[in-house]
This record gives sequence, structure tokens and C-alpha cells, in this order.
Amino acid sequence: MGFIDVIGLISGVMGLWAFGDNMFPPQKDNYSNFKVFVGIDGAANPSDPGECCLADAGGSIRYSRLFNSNGAEIGRGGQFPKLESGSEEIITMWQNVPEQAATTELFAGNDAVCIAAIGATLHDGSKWGWVGDWGMICGIDWYYSGIKQPQWDNNSPLCTWIDADHTQGIKAGGIAITWLGFTTTVVPVDGGVGRCGTSFGAWDQDGGKSVINTAAMRNESVAHRRAGDRRLVVSSLPAHSADELCRHPRSRGPHFVSLAERTHCNMDTREVLPLCAGGLTAGCFDLEAETAVGRTSSGGVGSPATNRVIYW
Repeated sequence: MGFIDVIGLISGVMGLWAFGDNMFPPQKDNYSNFKVFVGIDGAANPSDPGECCLADAGGSIRYSRLFNSNGAEIGRGGQFPKLESGSEEIITMWQNVPEQAATTELFAGNDAVCIAAIGATLHDGSKWGWVGDWGMICGIDWYYSGIKQPQWDNNSPLCTWIDADHTQGIKAGGIAITWLGFTTTVVPVDGGVGRCGTSFGAWDQDGGKSVINTAAMRNESVAHRRAGDRRLVVSSLPAHSADELCRHPRSRGPHFVSLAERTHCNMDTREVLPLCAGGLTAGCFDLEAETAVGRTSSGGVGSPATNRVIYW
């Protein structure tokens, strides 16, 4: 299997994600195809195997457009399957001009979708990639994705949220990816911000205003999560930080436990607590009680009315 290098964040540092052949759709003359990887939840609670999916991570793409390197439109529309949580779905777009689709625009429907990665096979057979880390880098909404590939050494990219009706303050209704800016072996020395608004764009709606904000950490207040999201993600991945998730102003998603940090992020209050253990029974998060019954009755703190636990 050959690999194509794609720029993103690996354990919080700019690096290269290796995309294997399985991450790309087949080539088709006169079409550009895109394999979209949607935010995944990992394994369901073994005692409740009927429910598995990260709340609202799945959604839909309403429409898309293709542009050549000169910015001229060369295709639009296509086949847009429902993007189920944790799925790998292929978007197929016909081109009215047989030129390389240098830039792809994707606009969401009214049900939000959190995109973790895209593998593109253009009409000429060339392959390109993008990861959802760029939402965080460029100041739009993100969450941990949990998607894995064998070559990624127990890491996973972030996912970027897009939503046409901006439920719960999700800023971006659509994104644009210029593939050459991300499929390269040259890691940017500026942390990637130079690609925000150039190689990667995001707007509130088609023809609307840009929502790229590389100064998000400095001038935005921390927002609350989606009301009514009663799930808890428990992650063993070492790069997943409950502290980072809670303190970043553009993170969106369920409550979160990092087993590596032994901490819990309450996405309603943005409070970070240690996990209860040993002699620590107060002012901590009781994970054992939470995962057993959905809500703790001991001295530890639990998530409000948790009804599903998702394991990564």
C-alpha cells in the first residue's frame, strides 16, 4: 500500500497524516470523487450495543462546486449520500470541463456534520487529502473524531463542523479546500495559519461572509455545547485532552473524559475536574458510577442525565 502525506495536527503539532489507498475513492472519467470520513464514536457500551454514534456528527452535504486553478467553475451538484456518524461515504461530482478540480466547495444541509477527513480522487486519477484539524487551526467549530487508521499510531484527526442553519452557534455553513495546500510533504512553519482563508475557506452561507478566525483563542468567549446532548465520550487516545477541549472557544460536542489525563470536561459549564480515584471522592468526576448507571449517586460529580457512554 502506498501512502500520500496530508498536513494536519498530530498530537497538537503540525505534521503529516499518511493516507493509504483505502482512504481514496476509485477514479472515474469526467468525475471527481470524494471519500468523506465523518466523526466517529468508536465502540458502543457493551451492555447497550444498539446505540453507537456520536450525537449529531452525521449530517448531509447539500451541494458542492468544483473550480480549476484559475478559479473558474468546472462542475457542481452530484450525488450526496447521507453522511452517517462514523461512516465513510463517497460524493461523486460530474465535471462539465475536463480539467483538474483544484478547489472543492462543500455546503452542509440543515443537519450538522463533523468532517474528520476527505480523500479526493480527481478525474485525472490524482489523489489529494484533507483533515478536520483545519477547523481548529482556522478558528471554526471542531471536536475530536476518534477515526483511526493502522498507520496513524493510535492518533486521530479532529473533525470540523458545518451546518446550514447554525444550530447551537456552529459558524460555518460551508468550506472550500484547495487541495495543493494540504497534500504536500512540506510542513508549514507558521502553524498553518497562512493557509486559513487561502487554501482553506469557510463561510456562514454560500456567497456569505467568511467565518475564518485565526485569533479565536484571544477574542472569543468559551461557548456552551449543544443543549440536550446527553452523551459522554470516554477516550483512551493519548492526544485527546479534556482540558484543551474545555478551554478552547470553538469546541462543540458531548462531555468528555480523557483517560490519559484522568480528567473530565463538562461541556455545559466548561469545568475541568479530575477523575475520582483512591482517596479523592469529592470535587472530582465519578467515572465508574457514570458509566455504570449514567449518573452518579456518590460524593463525586456526574454529567447531567447522561444517557449514553461512547468509548474511543
